[in-house]
Amino acid sequence: MPTKPQKDPLKIRKYAIYSAISWTIFIAILLQLDIRLIKREALKRAYTYTKVGFNKDVIYRRWASDHGGIYVKADSLTPPNPYLSHIPDRDIFIDSSMQFTLINPAYMTRQVYELEKNITEVRGHITSLNPVRPENAPDNWELIALKAFENGATEFSEVDTLNGKQYFRFMRPFITEESCLKCHAHQGYKVNDIRGGVSVSYPMDQIYLFTNRDVYYHYSAFVIIWILGLVIIIFSTRRVFNSAKKQLAAEGALRLLNINLEETVETRSKELQKSRRDWENIFNTLGAPAQLINSEHDIIFVNEATLNVFNLQREEIIGKKCYSVLHLSDRPPFNCPLKKSLLDNNASKEEIFVKVQNETYLVNCSPIFDENGKTESFMHIMTDITERKNAELQLKENEKKLDLIFETIPIAVNLIDKEGIILDCNSSLVQLHAYENKEELIGQHNSVLFPESEIERTKKDIAIVESMGNTNGLLYTLKRKDGTTFPAEISSSLFFDEVKNEMCLVSTAINIKNRLEAELQNKSIIEQASDAFYLSDFDGNLIEVNRQATKEMGYSIQEFSQMKVWDLDKDYPDLNAVRNFWNSMKLNEPVTFETKHKRKDGSIFDVELRSTIIEINGEKVIMGFARNISERKKTQEELAKYRMDLEKLVKERTEELETKNSKLEQMNKAFVGRELRMIELKKEIEKLKNG
Repeated sequence: MPTKPQKDPLKIRKYAIYSAISWTIFIAILLQLDIRLIKREALKRAYTYTKVGFNKDVIYRRWASDHGGIYVKADSLTPPNPYLSHIPDRDIFIDSSMQFTLINPAYMTRQVYELEKNITEVRGHITSLNPVRPENAPDNWELIALKAFENGATEFSEVDTLNGKQYFRFMRPFITEESCLKCHAHQGYKVNDIRGGVSVSYPMDQIYLFTNRDVYYHYSAFVIIWILGLVIIIFSTRRVFNSAKKQLAAEGALRLLNINLEETVETRSKELQKSRRDWENIFNTLGAPAQLINSEHDIIFVNEATLNVFNLQREEIIGKKCYSVLHLSDRPPFNCPLKKSLLDNNASKEEIFVKVQNETYLVNCSPIFDENGKTESFMHIMTDITERKNAELQLKENEKKLDLIFETIPIAVNLIDKEGIILDCNSSLVQLHAYENKEELIGQHNSVLFPESEIERTKKDIAIVESMGNTNGLLYTLKRKDGTTFPAEISSSLFFDEVKNEMCLVSTAINIKNRLEAELQNKSIIEQASDAFYLSDFDGNLIEVNRQATKEMGYSIQEFSQMKVWDLDKDYPDLNAVRNFWNSMKLNEPVTFETKHKRKDGSIFDVELRSTIIEINGEKVIMGFARNISERKKTQEELAKYRMDLEKLVKERTEELETKNSKLEQMNKAFVGRELRMIELKKEIEKLKNG
């Protein structure tokens, strides 16, 4: 197992606090920018709505103007316009009982606006600096706009309060045309004069309805991203102690999980048997729309949810083709799940747009078999996923933002599958290992990032991650593209890859070379280490040991100063092992191996020894950490014995079952033989009676 790197708790706390604050500020800035963009888009939307309304008004007003106005029957709602009294043919009398009066564009527009006011909250108003009707006088906002038109402005728009409510207001001038002079020439207007303007006001509460929803979704997404970032910061600063106690706890939890799983399977099997007996009752009480359909796409039966959701009567559905009822089509859709089920006689599911509702449904189609195993019909269950599809679109946008964070985060991140193949990595990891780009790494085995001495250890630690879910703060030696090495702190966690449909592993790495060298200068940190620490020169002379080494081995500091590093190894002298060790050290390669140490009292225990070369004050020395792994070795042996006993028990139970099956088969054969013999005897008796 890797040694546990030591850090100043104060530095850890400061790192975590500074990182969390920086991350929070970063997310807050991004959120603020995003919300500002949403509000800007809301104003654009409001501008478009009001502009469309204005253009509509201009079109039908111009039509009326080009036709010289229109004549309508005069009544109490449309009396003759007193402001058109100067027009000789303002009124036309068909007879004494029927009068038609001229409706000019302004009169028509005003009536339309009055009608619109009773139907929608959209407000339109025709006005002028010199209104003919006092009622057409501009309000304060319109007055400002009209004066702006006089100064050359072509349109005017902004959010304003109207009758205590916020509206987006849009206004453009009306330019006098030739057709306008019929009604307004007597007022002194000429062609191309600014006659006035029309304002269109759209209620902002309808715009804010969508804006607030978008703000909520974006805020939720940013909160998730913020929490994810905090989790990464926490995991990068934590350290995990891997011990035999945790392994035993994990194994016990796994055994309990297996027992619970078996009980769950048994319970579910019983429930399934009961559900099959009562499926018809369940079908009628399903909350989702469900139908029974034959192989010809004819609807046989539907539940109440189908009638309620699609607002149909049972007689409108039964006997009809499912695609004609649900899709308003004369043929099945291209992704019809029933067509797929007919091909392989298996269940299928598809996402289908149902035209009768203009919504998207997830349709599950399952065959129903009779007692002979022949397909009798198909069950068609529909789940409304319209909101989910909309959420998926939003999720894609969020994924783009997460990808940006993934690429820009200063911590090296590596994603590998269960085979150890690199699926993805960020730019920080590429830089850490001195590669040109991530394409050089993707598809390679994860071992390309480690020196040869670390390969076997990585396999062990991956197995630990698979059993416990994560490892944090493991000290490793990593390799750059040019072959040079450096110490790093690695944290790993499991995640589920939906594309590959399997569990994968995500790792983060931080270069701690400078930190390690600084820590070695601080003897208090060395003294606090939970593993035995040794520092020696290239002649094997012990330079420095910590308190844990004296406690573990039973030697004093003075005794250690007179010893060589190989005096600790019970198997010394193993000349080949020693030669390989020192050759690796001379090549500046880290070494990790398991051996046995011999205490002063003669007792022997298993250790995992990890050595590497560091530089202190310009001089290279060998640093080693020794971890007592006796309990771990004992646990591994017990686990191996448990597995052997389990395999033996399974074999015995299998043999016992085969024996019982053999006896049962013999009994069946004997019973069948006896029955055949009785039949033969009866035939012989009948022959004797008849003879």
